[in-house]
Amino acid sequence: MKKKISMLLSLIVLIGAAAGCSTSGNNAKQASEGQTVITIANWPSEEDEKNYETMQKRKEDFEAENPDIKIETSTYVYATDTFLPKAMAGQLPTLYQTYYTEVAKIIDAGYAADITDMMESLEMKDALSDNVKTVVEKDGRCYAIPIQLYLQGIICNVEIFKEAGLVDADGVPVFPQDYDELVATAKTIKEKTGKAGFALPTTSNQGGWHFMNIAWANGVEFMAKENGKWVAKFDSQECYEALQYVKDLKWKHDVLPTNVFMTMTDLETQLATDQLAMYFRPADASAPLIDTYGMSKDNIAQCRVPQGKAGRIAQMGGTVYMIANNATPEQQIACGKWLDFIGTSPRVTEESKALSEKDMQTSVEKGYTVGIEQMPIWITEERRELTKQLNEKYCNINKKFFEDYEKYDTVILRPEEPQKCQELYSLIDSCIQAVLTDQNADPKQLIHQAAVDFQTNYLDKISADAL
Repeated sequence: MKKKISMLLSLIVLIGAAAGCSTSGNNAKQASEGQTVITIANWPSEEDEKNYETMQKRKEDFEAENPDIKIETSTYVYATDTFLPKAMAGQLPTLYQTYYTEVAKIIDAGYAADITDMMESLEMKDALSDNVKTVVEKDGRCYAIPIQLYLQGIICNVEIFKEAGLVDADGVPVFPQDYDELVATAKTIKEKTGKAGFALPTTSNQGGWHFMNIAWANGVEFMAKENGKWVAKFDSQECYEALQYVKDLKWKHDVLPTNVFMTMTDLETQLATDQLAMYFRPADASAPLIDTYGMSKDNIAQCRVPQGKAGRIAQMGGTVYMIANNATPEQQIACGKWLDFIGTSPRVTEESKALSEKDMQTSVEKGYTVGIEQMPIWITEERRELTKQLNEKYCNINKKFFEDYEKYDTVILRPEEPQKCQELYSLIDSCIQAVLTDQNADPKQLIHQAAVDFQTNYLDKISADAL
């Protein structure tokens, strides 16, 4: 799981209006040089030689096509301890990246430009899929441009499924379709192979992150805004049952790894080295398994999250670009043109087509899984047709291994919880650790205390101005 960032909202809101009046260095350079100057964050460092050279070449080509735009680069990466000072001083890069969980917070704090007019002028706004509009828009106005969208599913080690006799006549894993079947599948794997059938991370907020899929499917509501205040709602029978389900994986069914304190790296290691059969993971996240552990792409399969009594509910997330609140309209347009040039837009140009194809070729060369149909960000016919053509041209997987996952239109998508998400995950981590280390731990008592702590220590401290 990529690292999520919680913001000091109360402080930000108090100073947001003042920061919104600041003048950035970019605007001054624009006036003196007669060009629109933009600063782009997340630029690779010179030490990252290959990526740096690639991006520098793209920059040169873009500036040659757009002589009225000058790009300055920054290796700045969004982080809690650096974002606030930069935002306060009006020194944010013109174009910066962040995560879906942060969009609403940044909008409310006043540090994101309203880019609706720019998006409409470049024919981007109406091309967004409904799935991402709920994240990047507020009151019908747009504040972010999605780069990447992930949907949680279950990743499977094909060889372990074969060893357990859980494949069909074509060698395709028999994927669990509901949470009872997940238990039954994991138990068969443990009985037939001696290997862990399923695993959850339990540290670094990652246990809480994965727990959401189980809890939502069981009907858990974690928080709601009532009378202008955020209220914890998960001290409920549905959440007790979800934690009991996790506890039973250990003490009743014995399908988890021996080590209780697992990170995502531990899960990757065990799946890639044929010690673990399944865990929650997006389908486009196989690179570490292949790069770090030498796992074969042909040993990877993916299915949807299982069905629960409230539905088949999967967590969605991803990365977006946002534009600094003090960017001029001309800078916004320049940022939009850059994103269009590199292919982060619904439009298909010769340049963006070539870049997309190059990315596909690189993935094939590295042995990554290529050809999985992902949930789209852009719904224009030309963008979807290009994606389809490239997937067909460079597909290097057994498509049957991913057909179940590709039925994403049958899945209810949920973005991460809207307030204090990382703090919530941390509290749930503690609950999971407790039930996996103590057979007598009471899920009801643990969840009750976690809800009290979440309300008292976090939700009650959100400034009314920040809601």
